[in-house]
Amino acid sequence: MIIVLGEKMINVIETSKSLIESGGFNPDNRSLPQNVTVQSAISTTLENTAFFGDILLHFPHIIHRVLKTQQKWNPIINWSFNFTYRAKYLLDSETVTKIHLASQELNIIKREQGYFNPYWQPTQSQRRDNEKTTKKKSVKKEKQKKKPQMVKIEF
Repeated sequence: MIIVLGEKMINVIETSKSLIESGGFNPDNRSLPQNVTVQSAISTTLENTAFFGDILLHFPHIIHRVLKTQQKWNPIINWSFNFTYRAKYLLDSETVTKIHLASQELNIIKREQGYFNPYWQPTQSQRRDNEKTTKKKSVKKEKQKKKPQMVKIEF
């Protein structure tokens, strides 16, 4: 399902990209074009990028697996995140924060020190692995306690 959703989003962003580039829009100018079609393409790109970033933050393990199999998506995703970052003056602060986190998650921009995904929750298999390691650690501690010890009487 995420692959189908991703394909649709990539197609929409590619179409919007061609309209934006043909319309000559530069997001650094901070002025919207007069052409309604280009304005629509800009808003479509921003919305789809924000939506993709939100999905990425909530399901990073799935999205990373999909992106490994769909290498052809990477250039358009990089373009859309860079475009959205340059046009962030059109977005609210919460969306800008999520775009920034998603860009770090995808390593489009360098991860800040102490970066963590606030929406990430370990999968069940990761939880089981964590439980196994903690059980192994506690078992090792118990085994160490059962070693023979000298008693004061033997001195």
